[in-house]
Amino acid sequence: EELMEMNPASLIHPDDREKTRANAIRMIKKKSSIPYEFRIIRKDGDIRWIMETNSPIEFYGKPAVLINSIDITERKQAEEALQESERLSASLLSAIPDLVVRLDIEGNILFVNDIVLQVSGYDRSELIGKNMLTFIAPADHEKAITYARQWVSLDPLLEDAQRELMKCYARAGQRNVALRQYQA
Repeated sequence: EELMEMNPASLIHPDDREKTRANAIRMIKKKSSIPYEFRIIRKDGDIRWIMETNSPIEFYGKPAVLINSIDITERKQAEEALQESERLSASLLSAIPDLVVRLDIEGNILFVNDIVLQVSGYDRSELIGKNMLTFIAPADHEKAITYARQWVSLDPLLEDAQRELMKCYARAGQRNVALRQYQA
């Protein structure tokens, strides 16, 4: 009953009111169908994240708006925790005095620490998103793929923490750089 007497906009966090109003109007006018997110302030002062969609309807022959709201606070908190964890991991990995390269399952470079940049002569933007094979001598591609598969599967035959040295290209193949891979 208390909610029915309130202006719904008063629940929306002051910093989000204008943007939320604009998003709602776009949806009602059918200029957007993308859900929008905003914060609300509960009666107890707790701030919650809401994802909302709305659409114009007819209700008992009169124009109305159907609103679908979902509390996504836990998801937002998990995203924030993940981002903080990734920042911390990147900070720690950057401080390690050895070469550190993080790859996805296809061998694309996701992260390199500063030592990789110093040794290879590349800028971070030249490495991130590229496949590791781009920087490995073609003659060593098969060997690199074999070792990468063993690292991923944690092959018990590879007990030694220091891995095979691989030849990699530095800028324009001007010099060879050896990279060491360490078991995590």
